[in-house]
Amino acid sequence: MRLRHHLTALILGLAPLAAVAQSTEGVVVPAESWDVAAPVDGKIAQITFSEGMIVTKGGLLMSLESRFKKIEVEIAQASVARAQSELIQRREVLQRQSELIEREAVSVAAFSEAKHDVDLAESDLRLAELQLQMAQETLAAHDIHAAISGVISAPRLNKGSYFDVAESGSVATVHQLDPINVRITLRPEAVLMRLQKGEFTLQDVEKLAFALSLKNGIDYPLTGTVVAVGFELDPETGEGSALISFPNPKGVLRPGLPVVLSVKTKAD
Repeated sequence: MRLRHHLTALILGLAPLAAVAQSTEGVVVPAESWDVAAPVDGKIAQITFSEGMIVTKGGLLMSLESRFKKIEVEIAQASVARAQSELIQRREVLQRQSELIEREAVSVAAFSEAKHDVDLAESDLRLAELQLQMAQETLAAHDIHAAISGVISAPRLNKGSYFDVAESGSVATVHQLDPINVRITLRPEAVLMRLQKGEFTLQDVEKLAFALSLKNGIDYPLTGTVVAVGFELDPETGEGSALISFPNPKGVLRPGLPVVLSVKTKAD
């Protein structure tokens, strides 16, 4: 029980042991965020989301105009087909030259030239295939799909706007909802002091579980655990922070939501 109270005071950064409170305020923050942006420049042809929408990983979010890129893919496909046809012809010539040289009906120089032509045709085909791959990947880059599931912000650009990789920044941000974190403040000097005294180890922190309630007093049904304790201090307050991770399968907890945490052992 003594260790539990030390950890309560430590993690919550509250009053000394004799007057420790069993709850503290925190704010919900995303465990992961992803900025929606295209890897290529272009005019926005469509935006498929609006502010607050729940998006699914892999879902289409935005497309850039791509009609010219589609033409480039078709040109590259034609180049591959032509290179394949040329290689077939060169191999047929080499096969005939091979049969003739066995009968000593053709010169070694003619056979070597035919073999060289096949090597060149193979290289030309490989180049055409690479150009097709590049054209296809460039075309695919005009469709932007969600890298994570979560809630998305309002679009910062509109349909018809020009997206510039160097200048436009992100079009929107997706915030993961499940799991989600709650950030609380703590006093790192107390952490270090008690660690040095051997009163607990950082592994002991993993034994804590946190209950959560909303500011209106409604209790959240799932518990959270510590996932990170940071020692980077706020230059004005001298406080650090800790992140408590909560399952959030129904998306009830949203970034920016103020909450109240209470700490207990997992045995409770």
